[in-house]
Amino acid sequence: MARETLLDKAYEGLTQRVGGDVIECGVGHGGSLGPLGQLIDAEGQGRALYGYDAFPGWTLEEANAASEAEWAQWGIHAVLHLVKGDFAQTLPARLPRAVSFGHVDCNSEEAHLIVLEAVWPRLSKGGVLFFDDWGEEKWPGVALAIDAFFHKRRDAQLNREARVALKSG
Repeated sequence: MARETLLDKAYEGLTQRVGGDVIECGVGHGGSLGPLGQLIDAEGQGRALYGYDAFPGWTLEEANAASEAEWAQWGIHAVLHLVKGDFAQTLPARLPRAVSFGHVDCNSEEAHLIVLEAVWPRLSKGGVLFFDDWGEEKWPGVALAIDAFFHKRRDAQLNREARVALKSG
């Protein structure tokens, strides 16, 4: 999915006057953090950005230093919190109280279920989750996890083509 599409989905979630911070589950090398940080700055609502990942091969200090250098280069001022570790432990303990937008890019069925179970209760009404790998043949478990989680839920509007779930009333 192109970076512009991700930004469009984030923008939709942030400009509908939805309360909460922004999260990314599955940071990888941080390719989406910069554009999300720029969007948060442009919006000017003082939201924080939380990035969750195991950061294999990196210490948390190295990941923070790399992000700080990139953000300084891009002129981003948004508050960034990187959280290193397994989603099952880090999300319940370190999620913000309210989430307006989440970018989920964690590739596996199990990880998506963990993220959905932790994040959905904190996603604000009108909030958006964008699933980077939904519909990708390379990651068939992602669609299975999303379909299973939302199968009987009445508080979600799904758009598979756009890869988003919108939390409704």
